[in-house]
Amino acid sequence: MTQSLEDIYADIGRLIAGKLPAGWASARVVAEETGEGVFDWRGEYRSAAGQPYQFVVGPEIARLVMLIRQQMSVAGKPLWRRATVTLDADGQFDVAFKYA
Repeated sequence: MTQSLEDIYADIGRLIAGKLPAGWASARVVAEETGEGVFDWRGEYRSAAGQPYQFVVGPEIARLVMLIRQQMSVAGKPLWRRATVTLDADGQFDVAFKYA
């Protein structure tokens, strides 16, 4: 059974939040294609005081982000070169794609 995009987004948000310490305010995961099918992964978050930190994205988040890319391809949409997933501690969630 294919996982819906809404479920994938919810899982990504849950996994990101689970990697962060208490007191985080916002987080983002950036996946950027650096070569044919090769991606650079960055996890960043800010504390409530605004201090920036990094975290390891991990294989499960990467798998889900790539699943979004795969589902978009199957739907006939162009493949993105960069995806940025943003999550705020209050539950706000956003995904942005860059194609060039």
